[in-house]
Amino acid sequence: MTLVAVPSYTERKAAGDAHEDRVRIKLEECGWVVGRYGLGTLPAPVACLIGMSDTPHRYHPDMLAVRGRSICAVDGKARTQRNANSRQYWLTKRSLRGLRRFGADNDMFVHLVFDDFTVMTPEEVMRAAGINRLSDAGEVIHIPVGLGTPFELVFGQPWAWTEPLRLVA
Repeated sequence: MTLVAVPSYTERKAAGDAHEDRVRIKLEECGWVVGRYGLGTLPAPVACLIGMSDTPHRYHPDMLAVRGRSICAVDGKARTQRNANSRQYWLTKRSLRGLRRFGADNDMFVHLVFDDFTVMTPEEVMRAAGINRLSDAGEVIHIPVGLGTPFELVFGQPWAWTEPLRLVA
């Protein structure tokens, strides 16, 4: 029997926050305007109560991103320092269901950006896990590292400015 060390909430939160910052910066480098969203934007007592509940609001994405007339929701998925060498990501069935519902209710794509900067939609995660309905899944869904689409193929290449921006009067 192999014992698995489960990261604490504090470890998961720190890893998630750091990864969200990296994702936001990378999106902005690709020309996206990014706004924080979800539990991380709420006052601590409100976020704590929602986090302990089973409301769909618990599973809203981390940020919304806009470029031109395109809008999408983005949710970062990071491994903690304790499981950084793991070759798979763990997602709960509830979080995946909540992200799918958010996308459907708001008629927008939801992208999960993993810490290896590959990207998958909730539907792609389900296909990769070999499940047709979330009711067929266990409580935790395992996704191999590196299975998603490279970040640049989904969100574009970082912009390379050839000359400094000038304000025109």
